[in-house]
Amino acid sequence: KLEQAQVNVDIARAWLKASPEDAVAREALDDAKLAQVQVKDDIDAAKLAQAQVKVDNARARWEASPQDAGAREALDDAKLEQAQVNVDIARAWLKASPEDAVAREALDDAKLAQVQVKDDIDAAKLAQAQVKVD
Repeated sequence: KLEQAQVNVDIARAWLKASPEDAVAREALDDAKLAQVQVKDDIDAAKLAQAQVKVDNARARWEASPQDAGAREALDDAKLEQAQVNVDIARAWLKASPEDAVAREALDDAKLAQVQVKDDIDAAKLAQAQVKVD
C-alpha cells in the first residue's frame, strides 16, 4: 500500500512538473500526498493496535499466573515494544515535519514514556528481588 501510494505521488509530481500551471495536476499531487499520509497513518494505527493487543494478552497471562516469571517478562517486553512503537511513530512524524513543535513535543513525550516504562520495570524487578531477600 505504501509503495503504491509513493508511485501515485511520483506520477502526480511528474505530471505537475510537465504542466506546472495545471491546477488539476496540482490537485492530483495534493490528493496523492494526502492519500500517502493516510496510508502511513493506517499503518501506524495498526502497529499501535498490535502493540496494545500484545500488552493486553501478556497482562492477562501474567494476571492469571502472577508467580510466572516468564509471564512477567513477556508483559515487560510487550510494554517496551509498545513504547518503542510510539517513539518510532513520533520520530517519523518529526522527520516529516522537522519544524513542527508539536511533533518535537510528541517525540520528547514518547521518549519520556519509554524511560518511564523502563524505570517501572526496573523498580518491579528490585521489589521482587527484595521480597526474595526478605
